[in-house]
Amino acid sequence: DALTAHGLSLLSGAADGWANNAANATSLAMVWNGATSNRMNGLQATVDASLLQKRYFTLEGVLRTGIFINQIYGSVTEVYSAGGADDSVYGRTFSDTRDVVSFASNVGLNGVFQVTDHLRLRAGYELMFLTNAALSADQQSGISYNSLGAASYNVQGGGTVVLHGARAGLEYVW
Repeated sequence: DALTAHGLSLLSGAADGWANNAANATSLAMVWNGATSNRMNGLQATVDASLLQKRYFTLEGVLRTGIFINQIYGSVTEVYSAGGADDSVYGRTFSDTRDVVSFASNVGLNGVFQVTDHLRLRAGYELMFLTNAALSADQQSGISYNSLGAASYNVQGGGTVVLHGARAGLEYVW
């Protein structure tokens, strides 16, 4: 039938392609799910420095930057389900992978307060940027159709990720 000809498989229900009758109309819902992974291998340089030193307090800074080969993997699963007079559920999954060049960099500050000769309190904040990442929310736009209606998928990269956060802890030095 036309649904399976376009790559959809019957997942559950009647295999009637959403038969409809006027007395009990069928509604149709489409849900999609995008999934990705980014596997990065490359080189990174790190600079770690003490920016300020007082008797019991030290301010430290860290800067990291790198270039990576990022193997991006993406998939999109589409599920079409009928309601009302029909209980048919059809679906299909697309997947793709490719290599892209990504850059990553992060910067951070740490404050260290010396409580005793061996015990220190640490608190800090770090900010990280990652370029050319595959993001799940972008994957639906990777599906395209040719002139005959056949669908294909290309994983979508080019996303930017910004991560940041604070940290606190105790450090024991002997």
